[in-house]
Amino acid sequence: MEAPPSDNVFLAADLASTVQAIITDTGRAQLTLRCRDPVTSIDALEPIFDTLNLEKFTLDVSGTEVSDLAPLNSIAKFTKLAHLDLNFQKTKVTDATPLDAIGACKALQTLGLNFLECGGFKDAAPLANIGACTALKTLSLDLGGTGLTDAAPLAAIGTCTALEALNVNLAWTGLSDVAWLTALGACRELKTLNLSFYNCKGLTDIAPLAAIGACTALEALELDFNFTGLNNVTFLEGVSGATNLVAVTINFQTTNIVDISSFRALGTLQKLEKLDLSIGNTSVQNITAMEVLGNLPELKKLKFDCFRTATVDCSPLCSVVRCKKLEVFRLNMWETKVKEVACLQQLKDLPPLSDFKVGLSGCAELPRALQANFSLMPMFLAALE
Repeated sequence: MEAPPSDNVFLAADLASTVQAIITDTGRAQLTLRCRDPVTSIDALEPIFDTLNLEKFTLDVSGTEVSDLAPLNSIAKFTKLAHLDLNFQKTKVTDATPLDAIGACKALQTLGLNFLECGGFKDAAPLANIGACTALKTLSLDLGGTGLTDAAPLAAIGTCTALEALNVNLAWTGLSDVAWLTALGACRELKTLNLSFYNCKGLTDIAPLAAIGACTALEALELDFNFTGLNNVTFLEGVSGATNLVAVTINFQTTNIVDISSFRALGTLQKLEKLDLSIGNTSVQNITAMEVLGNLPELKKLKFDCFRTATVDCSPLCSVVRCKKLEVFRLNMWETKVKEVACLQQLKDLPPLSDFKVGLSGCAELPRALQANFSLMPMFLAALE
């Protein structure tokens, strides 16, 4: 939904005349400028950099024909700039060199850069200057659907040691080498980390991510490896060092993983309250490592999705009965090789749940009466009798 026009929000189809209206207020500290067709150039922005000294600047040229970012070379003139959000989604931008200037914005605390679906954008080198913004606390980079094959310059993020929240989307790119992730281990103040590698077919190993185990302030972790070539989960043995984690969501769907024994490392996360794991549509057969659930005393919300796997024995999941604070339990075992689920009778020992669901649809080895989605525990347990 479009934000309504205000003293600080301008919707521009004719950029030049809009800028002239903006610069009449020389004391302006905040500005949101959303450009719409038929804008093809942002050259008209120059007077803004020469006239104002903004503390917060949002520029949205998404969906336009803009290709040249040269005027943004002047962004360093905003010596008080603390919050910057630039949206180039679905534009013609191929060269981000002018964004080198962001490194001169030493007061910057929040930065958002969106290049989503800029297919011609292939060089992340200009983003390395982000590392000079050492006061940065929140960073969001959307590079999904770009032509990137090398994200090495993102290692500069490691010098942003005050960083508390990091969100990086690299989905639908050609990335295969993620060595830059090692640098994140230096971000000791990081509290929230969200990384998406969705459909990065060349990605087979994510070992460098183990470095975030040094981020002892980390509370929330969200990772998406769906439709990648990932073939192991051993990085979790390093991640387990982040013992203040409260929420973990990891999607391993449609990857090449077979062995999930490293899931046991999650047992060190004694403060974990929310766990959402998906290994659906993989060749995983042995889920014994899920016995680790019983070692998570603070767990309140659990979702485990192993649909279309070779899973035969679901009994390790029963360790969840030791989670006496559990409120939500969702288990999806659609189209698995599970032959019997009587072991799940143990779930009757769980505390009353606000949300409970077990999916057994398409489990050909089970009686037809059990091949359903049960959303109430009593109904489910009755079906097992």
